[in-house]
Amino acid sequence: MSEQAGFTFDPGKPVPVHLETGEDAATGDARVEDATDGGARSPAPVPRPRPFDGEGEEMPNTADARRERIETAWVRAWGKGDVDALDGLLSPAYLRHGTDPHPQGPDVLKAAIVSTRAAFPDLTTVIDDIVIEGDRAAIRWHSSGTHENAFLGVPPTKRRVDIGGATFARFDGDLIAEEHVTWDPRALLVALGIISLGQD
Repeated sequence: MSEQAGFTFDPGKPVPVHLETGEDAATGDARVEDATDGGARSPAPVPRPRPFDGEGEEMPNTADARRERIETAWVRAWGKGDVDALDGLLSPAYLRHGTDPHPQGPDVLKAAIVSTRAAFPDLTTVIDDIVIEGDRAAIRWHSSGTHENAFLGVPPTKRRVDIGGATFARFDGDLIAEEHVTWDPRALLVALGIISLGQD
């Protein structure tokens, strides 16, 4: 039997152990605290189980993965004109509801991006915010560019425009099956000088 730091150890008796559990506020991991050392507590983090695929790789969070897919496809399609990047984001049965009375499919959206970028060669589209909840995503965005070529029959005005809007998407698995897009076409016409504020 030995005595150290006020604690008597008898090899024939079990060592008294006092554990406290909790959660680490910074990491979210479970925490185990050992209070056997005269009441002193030394935290010993215990990682929570993480989801892994069949090959031992950690699986990404679904919301984070969807957010990344949206951001990547938008930058490539709207920002660089690589509209085929949308193939990895949109379902073949994708429908887009917007200002047009009839829903648009993927090919119509691609054509609209190409024509818009032709009219506004320096077009930039920025995603201001994305909120993902389950199979739904809300995307707030704004686009800006200079009207250098004809657009929807309007001759080039050389004006700089900045238009904002929002897109509400529904995922079906890994792909977006449907979107509802809202923005103000009149704001674009005002920016181009086609109509004045207050004009119907």
